[in-house]
Amino acid sequence: MRIGMCLAPLPYPHDHRVGKEAIVLADAGHEVLLACKRRDGEAADEQIGPVRALRHQVHPGSSLRRRIDSATYLTTLDSPSWRGAFERLVTEHGAEVLHVHDLPYAKSGIAAARRTGVPVVLDLHENHPAAYRLWKRRPIDRTLFSADRAER
Repeated sequence: MRIGMCLAPLPYPHDHRVGKEAIVLADAGHEVLLACKRRDGEAADEQIGPVRALRHQVHPGSSLRRRIDSATYLTTLDSPSWRGAFERLVTEHGAEVLHVHDLPYAKSGIAAARRTGVPVVLDLHENHPAAYRLWKRRPIDRTLFSADRAER
């Protein structure tokens, strides 16, 4: 099976847990595609061990579009840019399932899976609602990332 892992907005390799999961999946005979953040100087498409990293930049060259995408994400928890990257895992690269890491981009991953008709797996590495209750943040952060909102 071709698995599209979604690691927005982080670079790869980054998280050892994600790397270990990818290796286990590849060892079981699956092909692993990974949508992740593209940093300056990194290749857009790179094979790293068993993982094909498909790196994404949020609207490169357009700070206005990046800001609009960020504002959309902050108000809806859905990034149009990352949702598009996840959809391309299916439409351009043939992913048969999306495997979304962590709660912050779950809505984008679920929307991409629905639009493309593939199953989605949500892999929560942390209990984000509980963490939001514990983390001391600015008032604006508490408003935009409330624990109650994360639980929904």
